[in-house]
Amino acid sequence: MKKYLLFLILICSLCFFNGCGTSSPPPPPITVGLSPSTALALDVNQSIPITANVSNDSSNQGFDWALMCGGGNCGSITAHTASGVAATFTAPGAAPSNPVTITAKLTGLSNFGTTTVTVSASPTVATTGALTAATLGTSYSLQLAADGGTAPLTWALGGGTSLPDTLSLSGTGMISGTPNGAGGTFNFKVHVTDSGNPRLTSADVQLSITVGAPPISVALSPASAYVKLNGSTNFLATLTNDQPSGSVDWTITLNGISCPIAECGSVSPITTTSGAPTTYTAPASVPPANISLTATSVDGTPPATASAAVTVGTHSFVPTKGSIETAREFHTATLLGNGKVLVAGGNDSTGKALASAELFDSATGLFTPATVNMGTARSHHTATLLNGGKVLVTGGLDSNNQVLATAELFDPATGTFTPANGNMASPRTYHTATLLKDGTVLVTGGLDGNTALATAELFDPATGTFTQTKGNIESGRFDHTATLLDHGSTLSNGKVLVTGGEKINRTQYATAELFDPASGTFTPTNGNMEKARAFHTATLLNDGTVLVGGGLVVVGNAIYAALATAEIFDPNTGMFVASKGSMSFARSNHTATLLNDGTVLITGGLDRNTTLATAELFDPVNGSFTRTADTTTPRAYHTATLLTDGTVLVTGGVDGSGTALATAELYQ
Repeated sequence: MKKYLLFLILICSLCFFNGCGTSSPPPPPITVGLSPSTALALDVNQSIPITANVSNDSSNQGFDWALMCGGGNCGSITAHTASGVAATFTAPGAAPSNPVTITAKLTGLSNFGTTTVTVSASPTVATTGALTAATLGTSYSLQLAADGGTAPLTWALGGGTSLPDTLSLSGTGMISGTPNGAGGTFNFKVHVTDSGNPRLTSADVQLSITVGAPPISVALSPASAYVKLNGSTNFLATLTNDQPSGSVDWTITLNGISCPIAECGSVSPITTTSGAPTTYTAPASVPPANISLTATSVDGTPPATASAAVTVGTHSFVPTKGSIETAREFHTATLLGNGKVLVAGGNDSTGKALASAELFDSATGLFTPATVNMGTARSHHTATLLNGGKVLVTGGLDSNNQVLATAELFDPATGTFTPANGNMASPRTYHTATLLKDGTVLVTGGLDGNTALATAELFDPATGTFTQTKGNIESGRFDHTATLLDHGSTLSNGKVLVTGGEKINRTQYATAELFDPASGTFTPTNGNMEKARAFHTATLLNDGTVLVGGGLVVVGNAIYAALATAEIFDPNTGMFVASKGSMSFARSNHTATLLNDGTVLITGGLDRNTTLATAELFDPVNGSFTRTADTTTPRAYHTATLLTDGTVLVTGGVDGSGTALATAELYQ
């Protein structure tokens, strides 16, 4: 019995100390942590303490330390430390190609921790010698470069030196500023300091900046000119960045070669100070090509030059003997069968529409009032010569700026205007009216006040009435052109080319379309124009193609920009191609008149806010534009009409101040 009791007591004791019917929990895992734990950056030969700590290791035998960097010298580290005792890592004397991996492994166990150190070479200044030259009065900036060192790097001037006046060196190594003091070569020293521990500073490196005077430049006015035979014009050369009394020498060349006075003309004086004029005098005969008038600065190495292209020719603009009876713009001028020109309507100098009309007689060079005024004052209208000799006047704006649907006929035999038998189907302004081969008149597009019209209608002189075409224009447009293709390809002969123009939101079209009188419908051309444009011109050439030139296009922020580009429509392909040359001047609201020799005379217009007096000739043979004589007065919103003797009558418009003109002139 006693033995049984002793056995029972032994069993209970074991249960008390070890538990009965349950298993013991596993011991917690051993963990290793390094401090600092993040990746490190050191310069060569720098040292840093690294501490390894262990948790849940009862043996606590410490750590064995090791380095690895993919080969080569990785530096050195304490071989063994107890947990919590720092090991010292010392970077090698040369930066290894890879970061150094530092491993702390528990002695006798497999547990370990790691961290990495990127070792950089000591910082050095990589930029050396002479820096990019600076110019007085011009902003300068240059970023210095460094190699090695622990980022971020800090730059400073060294050795008690300084930069040229108003230039400064930032801590990031940027030299910047605008030198305004004396010129010359300036020597200075710089060094760079890294962010290692301890921080390392490079040796001072000497650099230099040469500050020079800005280069001399020459500007010529005008940049090009047309001079009639034996005529003369003044040129000015303005020097910039030269001495106060800086001068230029003038020379004349033809195709880059000096030429004699008899062939190219003369310039006098041959030396002028900045801003003083010299006078070019043309020779008595036309040179074989345009000549160059060049101004070369006396100072400067190398000297500065600028050249003006001078065209010498026989053409000129001369005022008519008599002025227009009434100053006007946005009017019409129509050559009549008797050789006279009907000038009708437009706005007067106050901007109010006119009902008056007058006739120009090329035999006398005078304007006389028409026998009767138009029945309605109108501007921005059309006037089309009919086969019977009468003139159809359509639409426009009246004196109250209301859009008109009325039309009237001028009879040269009586000198009177009479209303047409019917009005147009829609009020229109900024529209077109084109005489067709069958004698009817095609009226297209325009504004009715609030809408860009896509409708078109035909005027029949036999009935004096308008009827709408079977088809509408593909797109509502105004400030466009409509040109009869009355010779050339049999596929297009008799059709009307409609180009460009604007939408009501002042967006310009690059599209074009053809009206076919046989079907009464419009179809798009095979290709669009090269440029969107409005307020441009479209002129039928003798070979059946159409020259489209200039105009306006909206650029950023709804700003209008005048165009100098031109393109040619080929009826055989239905495509537009850019002309070989551009106009000499960007222009809109200008005129383009086919001359008897097949060239096109382009006059005046606007280049944004500048009213132009310049004129040029387009030569279809070589596709080039060349200067011709300037008009006697800058003009826009004017007319240009070819007369029976081959001269061109230019009337009215506005001058550079925006004033309506009563003058007229002849191109001859």
